[in-house]
Amino acid sequence: SILVGDVVVRHPDLAGLDSVGELFAVDAQDADEREPAWGSFWAVPFGAAPPLPAMCRSGLPVEGGFVLRPLELSSTEKEQLLAPNKSRRLFAPRRQAHSDLGFPEPTLVSNDIFSEIRYSMAPSLVKWLDFDDIRDGTIRVFATPDFEGDVRIVTVVDEAAAAAVVAATGISGMQRKRLLQFLHAAASAPPAARWPTTANVTDGFALDVREYNNGLFPHQ
Repeated sequence: SILVGDVVVRHPDLAGLDSVGELFAVDAQDADEREPAWGSFWAVPFGAAPPLPAMCRSGLPVEGGFVLRPLELSSTEKEQLLAPNKSRRLFAPRRQAHSDLGFPEPTLVSNDIFSEIRYSMAPSLVKWLDFDDIRDGTIRVFATPDFEGDVRIVTVVDEAAAAAVVAATGISGMQRKRLLQFLHAAASAPPAARWPTTANVTDGFALDVREYNNGLFPHQ
């Protein structure tokens, strides 16, 4: 996965966070009690997941919102998530980690968190960031405890998922174009001041992901 945002925040809905969690964008389809329809890249890993808790369903805004699902990572897995290499690549937890844990109950997080996610990114990326890309799982967002009640928000692009979207013919041209613009901006953006772990990133990132330029991946 490629790191595109890394910021330390203090958010009331994340106060007391004592382990790593993953933030999910959910909408009315996901809140269907009888047959929830998870985002594209979550449909298989969440095939056996129970419906969202009643509190999440009733509190979900009409426009959609966010829930936090707890994760239990080993110290090595946590280090891998928080230590990108010089190309901003890191190891994100497997999607199946949630099912391995028996789908711990999620909690609703206010939509203010979307502003924090946006704020963690370079300005050139923000205009192309879309709620649906998080819901589908192309972009993944993790929250981990930091110092004195602060929470570190790490946002990544799942390269395999992004490649699948770009290669797909059954998706809207607008979605594909938006994601390509986002990837291009990520490849060319300078390190953002709000990225504490990427403050010393070199041009190696742009070189390593040059395959995204002009909308091309290695297999195309």
